[in-house]
Amino acid sequence: MDNCGFGKLSAELRNQIYDQVLPDDDEIEVYSANLSKPSEDYQPPITQVCREMRAETLPMFYGRNQFVLPLTTEDDDETHWHELLEDSIDKAEAWLECNPGGLSLLKSPLIISAEFEGDVLTKKWYDHKRPWMRLKKALRANGYSKKMYFLTIRADYWSLLDRNSGSLPRDERREDRKVNKAFREMGLECKVTVVGP
Repeated sequence: MDNCGFGKLSAELRNQIYDQVLPDDDEIEVYSANLSKPSEDYQPPITQVCREMRAETLPMFYGRNQFVLPLTTEDDDETHWHELLEDSIDKAEAWLECNPGGLSLLKSPLIISAEFEGDVLTKKWYDHKRPWMRLKKALRANGYSKKMYFLTIRADYWSLLDRNSGSLPRDERREDRKVNKAFREMGLECKVTVVGP
């Protein structure tokens, strides 16, 4: 880079230019939530120009944005949610191996997100702990402490509405606490967001 005009600019001026082209304060999915797309790490083109520019821009890119590892549980082909979750964990494991916690440039905790129909969380997910245990193992194996990530689950309870009263049964309303507790027992901190009345 020293041989070109851009490389001869001061570091401060180059940083001002990078500020204009790099995303700032965005929430960025580290790969596509669409499982049919190949798993490619998203990095802006400027980070791939040359080694020197990459060394200058990647810390800025990773340091000032929030990154999301999406776990897919729905698709247009009506694939079973558990199969999709297993496939998503495969992608997550691959990303974590390529981006170990000890070498991470992330300044904010990594968000790991999943969305479910409410009935999956309330009735079915307890029988399917294997993918979550795989995720926990991958996080630990790649040096991610609990402070370096958080798991967020969105539960859509609209489909569980009592048709007559238009509200959720009392037992369903307490389900987020049960799910949080179950994740803690597996060693994963989780924040469940209930969507619905």
